[in-house]
Amino acid sequence: MSYSPVELMAALPRLRRYARFLVDDPAGADDIVAKTLERARVAAGADVVHSRRAELLGLLRTVHAEELAKPTPPRIASFAANDASAGEPDDSRALQVLEELRRLPIEQREVVVLVAVERMSYDEIATLLRVPVATVMSRLQQARGALRSSAIGRTSAQTGQSR
Repeated sequence: MSYSPVELMAALPRLRRYARFLVDDPAGADDIVAKTLERARVAAGADVVHSRRAELLGLLRTVHAEELAKPTPPRIASFAANDASAGEPDDSRALQVLEELRRLPIEQREVVVLVAVERMSYDEIATLLRVPVATVMSRLQQARGALRSSAIGRTSAQTGQSR
């Protein structure tokens, strides 16, 4: 399935956001997005996919996997450091959440991002990741548990410090 330039431009923010969660280095994320856009521009897909959004995100994920398979994987930096240096408003809670997401295994992180940020259904995610829906649900539950434990630990530490 080929894409029009308008469709590709409209998908750019979503692709870049997803790439930043996969590779939290802005330059590396931009490289992956550029390669994805180039492939999408010339590709003619034969598979039936739930949506063009899922197709593009799947293509980006494939490019990312290929980059990781190279002898020198992309540099992984800290979300917090990248976001703080980007000149965006300093929201310490948002930076904490991003840092906690960064600590999750990639399998859990991408499910959280696809559900919470991209608002994809479990079926769409399962198709994109090529796993059963039950695996998507399990990864999401594990991620939520890890994030909850991290938040409880942080709250306990803050309560202990204020005494």
